[in-house]
Amino acid sequence: MKKIGLCGTGKMGKSIGARLIEKEYNLSIWNRTKSNSDDLIKSGGKFFKKVDLKCIVLSKLIRIY
Repeated sequence: MKKIGLCGTGKMGKSIGARLIEKEYNLSIWNRTKSNSDDLIKSGGKFFKKVDLKCIVLSKLIRIY
């Protein structure tokens, strides 16, 4: 299973997260308000209270069909 992280579970983040879980990604979630992530957690995402984010590097584009 591929791992991916998602920061932000607003309207767009929830849709992206749901699609990633549907496509069997191991989804790690961070959001300021945990309750906004409840649907994704119930679907299999793992919530993190703290994120130590120093740099974001995109090594490849992910296309989801």
